[in-house]
Amino acid sequence: MINNKKLNRLILFRLILAWTFWSVFFFWALFVPRKYHFKFLWGIFTNLFLWANKIRVHYCSDLDPNNLDLPVFFSPNHKGYFDTYAVISLLKKPFSIVYNHSMDKNPFYRMMARKMGLVPIRRDIHYSQKNSIEKIKTLLKKKYSIIMFPEGFHILESGIGFFKKGIAKLASETGIPVVPVAIYGLDDNFRYEKNFCPGDVYISMSEPIRYEDYNDDDKFLEALRNKVVKLYEELNNKYGIKNKE
Repeated sequence: MINNKKLNRLILFRLILAWTFWSVFFFWALFVPRKYHFKFLWGIFTNLFLWANKIRVHYCSDLDPNNLDLPVFFSPNHKGYFDTYAVISLLKKPFSIVYNHSMDKNPFYRMMARKMGLVPIRRDIHYSQKNSIEKIKTLLKKKYSIIMFPEGFHILESGIGFFKKGIAKLASETGIPVVPVAIYGLDDNFRYEKNFCPGDVYISMSEPIRYEDYNDDDKFLEALRNKVVKLYEELNNKYGIKNKE
């Protein structure tokens, strides 16, 4: 199991270095109005995180995520802990992130997440889901786009996992379109490898889809997943290991 593996020491050192630098020089920025976070704070934070992990993000789509009729749901597949920041690196307009509540065990992360308007969710408790959904709806009314991983957790195997119904429920109740997003190149295993080498992450998006075009959870999820699968396979065909040999 991955949980029993040790984090690469160089990655750990670089992450601590990035967190320390950010905390010393930019932590104060959390306390300025949130609208300013998207002008500079997120860019600094994201670039530090990607630098610490030696991740290079390549955007491979003609669709401009900042030129959409916002807000939207960004619906990526989930390969590792870096996915969120890879997507964020492409965004310049207000957004929020739905994340697993287990991250809140770290009090520093919990405080930071609240200041930055992120939304924790615990899928096994009904009232927690309800509270999270209400927070998401409030953010959508304020024109915040939402990054939400429909697989719910990291899928380390090749391909795309099963999509949970949360994204269908939100798309149905809000009428907000959903942008299929594919992330390809690395998975969560890379941070446990002995040799720490720079990694490339490729991202592709396609035109948003709407729940009203399907009016059925299963059909909507199938259509959304198929679009993500198609984008993922296109990235695999173009940037896969076999094509690098």
